[in-house]
Parts: sequence; C-alpha cells; structure tokens
Amino acid sequence: MGITHSPYLRSITRWLVVIGLAFMLAACGFHLRGDFTFAFKSMYMNFPSGSPMSRLIKRLNRGMQMTKIVDNPKEAEVILTISQEREKQKTLSYDNHGDAREYALFYRVTYSLRTQKGKELVAPTTITLRRTMTYDDSEDLAKEREKRMLYADMQQDIAQQILRRLSKVTLDPEDILPEDKQADDGMIQNQNAEMPGGIFQIEPEGQ
Repeated sequence: MGITHSPYLRSITRWLVVIGLAFMLAACGFHLRGDFTFAFKSMYMNFPSGSPMSRLIKRLNRGMQMTKIVDNPKEAEVILTISQEREKQKTLSYDNHGDAREYALFYRVTYSLRTQKGKELVAPTTITLRRTMTYDDSEDLAKEREKRMLYADMQQDIAQQILRRLSKVTLDPEDILPEDKQADDGMIQNQNAEMPGGIFQIEPEGQ
C-alpha cells in the first residue's frame, strides 16, 4: 500500500523544518561568547534608525560583555558606521505554470570604523551573503517565516564577521580616550542642561 503525501502531511513536515532551523539560529548566538577582545573601551554606533544590525550587535555585545556602547559620539573612542543595509530577493527557477519555485535571498551591509577624531581604522567594507529557499503557494505562511529566519541567520553571520574584524583593530596611544574625559563630558552636559540659557540655545533660522 503506497503512502499518500497529502498537503497536510507536507505542511507538518515543512513546519518541522522551520522549527529545526529556529533552534539552530537560537543556538548560534552563543558560539562566540567570550571569543573577542577589543583595543577600545567605548563605541558609538552610527546606524540607520530601526536597523536590525544595530539591535543585533548591541545584543551580542551585551551577551559577550565586550565594550561599552555609548549614546554620545564624544564619549566614544571609536565610531562604527553602517552606511548601507539592504535585503534583496531574486527568483531562481519557475514551475511549469510560470510560478516561482526557488528564490535567492541576499543581505548586504557596508560598514566602517573611525576614531572620535576622524582617523579611519576600517575602510568602508561591504559584506554580502546569500541563502536559497524553495517556494510553495500552498504554504505561504510557513515560507514567509522561513524567509525571515534566513534573513535573521544572515544578519547574525554578518554581525559576527563585523565583530571579528573589529577585534583585530589596534589603537595608537593618542587614539585612546582617557576615562576621566568621558566622565567630564557627561558632567559638563548635565550642568549645562540645568542652566537656563546654557549651550542648548536655538539659533534663529537664517543666521
């Protein structure tokens, strides 16, 4: 007696694959804990608003207890900039009815690193990753979840590559920001914020 591969059975199989992929992605976040040391003690992240890469690097940074991420570039020894972050999807093959059956997913990030004084430590560098996935019209929801997981996997991979590159950066003595300089900057800003007519004055337009 032959086995009937019903749509329901295919759907269950697909979900098991997606769940397995989810466990793999969750596990890979722990592979690099403690593997990196950095020459800089503080970093400012200049990323587009809502950047997935920004959230991921901050999360990895907290998990590995690496360097301090500050909210003010004047308090950072180095500034990490993401100038491009892009997702792209391309159809690779079609079925007999002209419907897409396989896609290539691309994730591209361009980043650079400089000191607070503007010295270039890492020239603008582009990383592009690719993943492939099949598509089935009868499983739209499952395939959309799989696609987001594949993008998340690429984001994780690129974030780790960036951190690995940053761990090889060295600083000259003049690039190192004194610890008391960071404290003084924060104190001056707090004092000025409390003083009426302090440095936070709004200049009239046209001047």
